[in-house]
Amino acid sequence: MTTVRPVQTPRFIVAAVLFALTLAAIAACVGCAQDHMAGFSSHPDALGDCTASNWLSKAPNLKNCQLQGAALQNADLSNADLSGANLQDANLSKANLWRANLSNASLVGSNLSNADLTHANLLAATLENANLRYARLSGANLNRTNLSGADLSGTDMFYAELSDTNMQRVVYGKTICPDGRRTSSIGAPCTALK
Repeated sequence: MTTVRPVQTPRFIVAAVLFALTLAAIAACVGCAQDHMAGFSSHPDALGDCTASNWLSKAPNLKNCQLQGAALQNADLSNADLSGANLQDANLSKANLWRANLSNASLVGSNLSNADLTHANLLAATLENANLRYARLSGANLNRTNLSGADLSGTDMFYAELSDTNMQRVVYGKTICPDGRRTSSIGAPCTALK
């Protein structure tokens, strides 16, 4: 009776296959960044680099980029410079914008639901009619920001700065205010810390 021995694959073949799979994953990541940038261009006077290669850096410089309607859900834009960027109607749901600079950015009608904007700089940004449901804005600079008509239901704004912030027609509901007070489901407004 003959014994059948299992075929043993040499280790170098296994290593080569794993290496090829790793390279394919990296290429897919670069392709993903390029997909995010498809159809977007830099403002002619922009100082920032709005190309796909810039998206892979630890702190992308996307200053003044034209990103209206961009599909950026789940994007890691922590520490990014998006100052002056046009993100109107962009989908930034679940995006990581921790310590991002969004000063003077236009986020009109954008979806920032469940986004992390902890310690983000939104000085003089426009978030009119933006969806900020369940976003984290703890310690964020919202001074002189236009939040008119924004949905802040379930948003955490603990220690956020709200000096001279336009909060007309804001939707509240279980929002954590800068002073730590939680609004009722009826939606009593938050005020700036004194």
